[in-house]
Amino acid sequence: AQDVTGQVRAEAQEREARRLQAALLDAAATVTATLDRDEVLARLIGSVGRIVPFDAASVMLLGPDGESLQVLLRKLGPNAPAEARDMPLVAALSEFPMLAANIRRGVPCLLEDVRTSRAWMDHPGRRWIRSLLLQPILLEGKLLGLLVLSAAAPGTFTPERAELVRLFMGYVGAALHNSRLYEEARREARRAGVLVELAAQLNRPLDPEQVVKVVAQGTRAALGRGCVSVVRYDARRGEWYRAARVGFEDHPGANRPEVRDRPPLPPPQVQPS
Repeated sequence: AQDVTGQVRAEAQEREARRLQAALLDAAATVTATLDRDEVLARLIGSVGRIVPFDAASVMLLGPDGESLQVLLRKLGPNAPAEARDMPLVAALSEFPMLAANIRRGVPCLLEDVRTSRAWMDHPGRRWIRSLLLQPILLEGKLLGLLVLSAAAPGTFTPERAELVRLFMGYVGAALHNSRLYEEARREARRAGVLVELAAQLNRPLDPEQVVKVVAQGTRAALGRGCVSVVRYDARRGEWYRAARVGFEDHPGANRPEVRDRPPLPPPQVQPS
């Protein structure tokens, strides 16, 4: 009977291993099937539940300050407690001082039971959490954000499940890399198209005022955003003036009269070599 029980257990473990492997490959295929970064992250949060159970999953992006974290996407599990809906949408790495160094290095952080871990920092919006997995989201070795998996039951996240998530995030990293290359290619193609169009327009008969307007519009189109001014020198009046401006109307700060109408700075003097 003992041998039969052991065999049944081994067969069950083998079936579970095959199921998890299939789920991992299925989730990986889902996230790598798109070249849009935001869609990659949306598919990440939609697919990770096939690999590990959770009550709440959040994708948090690291701010420009390298410290703040902002929730981009959040998904709750079917049995998530009501408190999970009130979790804060912003956080900071400083809230996990004992984990921050590992997170910055891209090392996953697992707290099987937060109440027995000195690394856990109490927070009113997170007191329902008993098990936590923090998985860094890396783009070419740089920290982009965190996948935060939370559960109300202690022991939900184990080293084995954390390893599955880590393997899955390797596919996510590859998908994010591909999306960056795709965006770079799109930008370069757009800029090339703008330059071709700009050259075609400048080859037409234009007066000087029309030329500067075409240059300003073409430069803004090539950049894709921002404010562009073309400055000319009026020899008769002995001063510089803005001959064309583009994009100021899209930026409330730049469109304020004190900014929009201030005299242009003269171009720097170029010393002959």
